[in-house]
Amino acid sequence: MSPLDMATLTHGAVWLEDARSDSRFQYPKSAEQEGIVSVLCVPVKLHDQAIGVLRVYTDRQRVFDPEEVEFLQALANLGAVAIENARLHQSLENDYNQTWQAIMGISQPHHS
Repeated sequence: MSPLDMATLTHGAVWLEDARSDSRFQYPKSAEQEGIVSVLCVPVKLHDQAIGVLRVYTDRQRVFDPEEVEFLQALANLGAVAIENARLHQSLENDYNQTWQAIMGISQPHHS
């Protein structure tokens, strides 16, 4: 895990003024080649547990205002809810299929 992700998961939102020269950014040469300058990272949290990181990149140096940080965090929270809903749906589907297979196995006549 990158130092940037660790900092985000541990401390919350992290802003890099210039990813090309910040030691926390794992691939500064790639950032330069791809035109990435400033970076804002927020944790993706589910039930107060960080499960990932959402990043926003810009092609010019800039400061993110509190409303932008709050908006990105809201998007990350919505993403966490969507991930949880998908996991729950998959779990319910698996339970349904297992139950259906068990019922069908019981109701099938056994031939000797």
